Amino acid sequence: MTSIDMKKLAGYALIFGPIIALTSYFIQPGGVLGIGGTADPTISEEVIKILSENSALGIISAMTVMIGLLTIFSGYVYLTNSMEGGNGFAVAKLGIVINAFGIFGFCIGSSMGLGIASGVITDNVVPDILWAVSTGATTAFGLGGMLIWIGLSSRDEYNKNISLAVVVASAVVFIAPFISAFGPENTRLVNSVTGICFFVITLASINIGRILSK
Repeated sequence: MTSIDMKKLAGYALIFGPIIALTSYFIQPGGVLGIGGTADPTISEEVIKILSENSALGIISAMTVMIGLLTIFSGYVYLTNSMEGGNGFAVAKLGIVINAFGIFGFCIGSSMGLGIASGVITDNVVPDILWAVSTGATTAFGLGGMLIWIGLSSRDEYNKNISLAVVVASAVVFIAPFISAFGPENTRLVNSVTGICFFVITLASINIGRILSK
């Protein structure tokens, strides 16, 4: 394992990281699929109630989403650095920095969800903070991803059409939080839309991962 090629390892990270993160995102209690029931992310009591009633799933999904996101990020870092000296490197490098803030924000939000599911956090203000952090993190994640994939679209070794499709999906992820910020009642709809975009990004990341892992 210690002698594995770095390029292949980054490829595996881009294959398995997105699968872990996306699966965790969809199965979290009260999330897009409504497992365990539905909850309005802007109503603290509902968030605490559904995470408390589905504590095991809440804890597992919170932990695994962080593992998935950090795995994705490690793959993206290698991918960006591998572009140095060629087309798209500068814009992708800017994107990876912005993307880091998004992933860091998601990890903080997941940690808050973990605390609520574990019963350690009971303060009603925490779910409100979680919503705010997640909203900001989604914006950064979308913007950073958009720049990374713009850089990839200029590379001959990667499919340009797929890269541009992810640019569009990332742009939606970037814009969508503004809708929920100005109209919090739209948060559940926005989460569903971004979930679809995350699915597109996941498929494209797996494709890149397969190329790197060959």
